[in-house]
Amino acid sequence: MKIAKDQWLGIVKDHAFIIVCGVVVVAAVVALFYPLGALSSRLRGRMATELGLAQQAQQLGRTPISLPERKPFSGPVTPAIIQAKKQAQADLRAQASRIRRLVQRHNARGRVQFAADGSVLPLLMGVPEKNLLPQASSNLVVLADFRRAYERIFTRRFAWRNPQGWLKRLDAAMAPTPGQIQQILAHRLRAQAQLEGAVRPETGAGVSSRLEPFGNFQPNQSSQATGPSARLLAEVTRQVVFHTAQHCRIYADLSCFQERSFVQSDILPNVDQIYDAFVDTWLQNDVVNAIAATNAGSANVTQSPIKRLISISIGPDSAGQSSGMQNNFTSFNSGASRGADRPRIVGNGGLLVYGAANANQPATPQPPTMPAAGALPQMPGRPVMPVGGAMQPMSTMPPTGAMPRMMGRAPMALPGSPALPGLGSPSGGGVLLTGQASNARYQVVVMSIRLVLEPWAINRFIQELYRQNNGYTVLQIPTIHTVDPVEALTSGYVYGQVPVVRVNIVVEDIMFSTWHGRIMPTDYCQKCGVTPPPPGP
Repeated sequence: MKIAKDQWLGIVKDHAFIIVCGVVVVAAVVALFYPLGALSSRLRGRMATELGLAQQAQQLGRTPISLPERKPFSGPVTPAIIQAKKQAQADLRAQASRIRRLVQRHNARGRVQFAADGSVLPLLMGVPEKNLLPQASSNLVVLADFRRAYERIFTRRFAWRNPQGWLKRLDAAMAPTPGQIQQILAHRLRAQAQLEGAVRPETGAGVSSRLEPFGNFQPNQSSQATGPSARLLAEVTRQVVFHTAQHCRIYADLSCFQERSFVQSDILPNVDQIYDAFVDTWLQNDVVNAIAATNAGSANVTQSPIKRLISISIGPDSAGQSSGMQNNFTSFNSGASRGADRPRIVGNGGLLVYGAANANQPATPQPPTMPAAGALPQMPGRPVMPVGGAMQPMSTMPPTGAMPRMMGRAPMALPGSPALPGLGSPSGGGVLLTGQASNARYQVVVMSIRLVLEPWAINRFIQELYRQNNGYTVLQIPTIHTVDPVEALTSGYVYGQVPVVRVNIVVEDIMFSTWHGRIMPTDYCQKCGVTPPPPGP
């Protein structure tokens, strides 16, 4: 064993150099080839990253950079470009603020006047009224002057001749009433009898006793009437009806407008009543201007796109009437016209739309009123003809909310007009279709406009209304009723040869608090969350 060990040691000594070189070579080979793959992989990844960054840098250098209101340029993003972008954003914010102020100022056009001292004066038919809002003046003379100015708008003595009055601007006229036609007819009969020397003592001044009962007469039934009085009545009726149509552009009277109830009281109005009156006149004046612009250039009502203004209602309750809009014809058989000497009187308040919990609950539409068994379909203001019987007196008007049928046809719903939700009020209700309700930034008021017009004129009227103020938005046109020309003629309305419809247009108006909050009474400000401004400028 010892010999073998010595032999191995000898061999190692004799070949030590070769063994050392072999170990070194093996170590070198292992050291050279073992990490090469990982190192190569890392190197390739780094090269790809650097290449991607270089390509991105080249792309950024070629990409055009656009800044608002500046010419686009190409080049790398530098701190100067970043600063220019920040400045452009600041300029846009400033521009948006200027536009907002401009819109809000135009929203006050025709409603308030900005005085030199910074105060806001509400306008009543274009005339600034001082010392009234937000706190009504204790000066009784000022309050009395305002009341007289407000009443003057609706006083018949001034309404038809006042150049600034609504009826004068519309070039409006009332459809002739039975009483007017009776007076003309009695005058002609007296004149004819005096010429013929045939005035009988038993008639004397009461010539009308020779006439057939007027309540059973219709102009289109003249062929059924007999006697000279009936023939003269038919002739006079036609002359008066068509003469009126030739000398006006639209049928309207004071009953079309809305007036606040403080005019019926001996007590001077308070600040809330004055505020309600201002808002009512602002919106109604815009409607009158829009109608006048739509009918501009028409020779008479037969050529006018808008034939008749039925009514203007303002406040959340006005939109609720859309589901039961009544025909509202004034027929010859209904006697005198419905309060044409006075506008529609409404109570205090009930003006703005407020948010509420039940905002999404739609109003329930009322079913149409069906005619009684055995009777022809009844129009409000027309008699009922039972089968096999004589003509009976006109029955009462349909109850509020009932939807009458037009000549046996149900009213048509405008496509795309959903049921109008219940509107907000101080005692409850909801918000509008637009989701807006009065708040600290703006206040919302609803208006319902009932018109008889040619179908194509609906959009034209809406455009003209939008031109009056930038706060208007049409919510919906819930129903369109076709108008029977015979029924219209028997009611004293000549609409021409073009078919017309009767519509109810529900709109909302927004008044910004930047100017409106300055004149709102304290209780209105509290309901809307508006901070009441201090008195004075």
